[in-house]
Formats: sequence, structure tokens, C-alpha cells
Amino acid sequence: TKIRFDKLTTRHPQLSQVNLAQGENGTVILSGQVDSEAVAKLAERLVRLEPGVRKIQNDLAFPPPSPE
Repeated sequence: TKIRFDKLTTRHPQLSQVNLAQGENGTVILSGQVDSEAVAKLAERLVRLEPGVRKIQNDLAFPPPSPE
């Protein structure tokens, strides 16, 4: 999963600060800093497509939206 995700960062450079760790029983833990909630959700969706992933713990941090 980690190697395939690393290849995806070539296509999606906004994911370059995402770290993956594999837990037990098909759990993948996402950590790091991303630019927005949308990028965090993109990372989660891409990892969910990987074979063997049963659960995702999304610990990605992103700044709050700026007030308009």
C-alpha cells in the first residue's frame, strides 16, 4: 500500500506530506499536514481503493477554512 501510494503522489503532489502507517487487521493510519479538508478526503479515498484496506484512521491535519 505504501509503495503504491508513493507513486500516486507523483500525480497528486498535494499528497506529498501524507504519511502512511499500516496497523493491524487491514488498518491504515494517515498522518501529516495537508492544505485542506478536500485533500485529506482525497488521500482517504485513494487509500480505500487499495486491496486489503479494511479501516482508515485519518489523522491528517489541515488549517481551518478562512473566514470570508
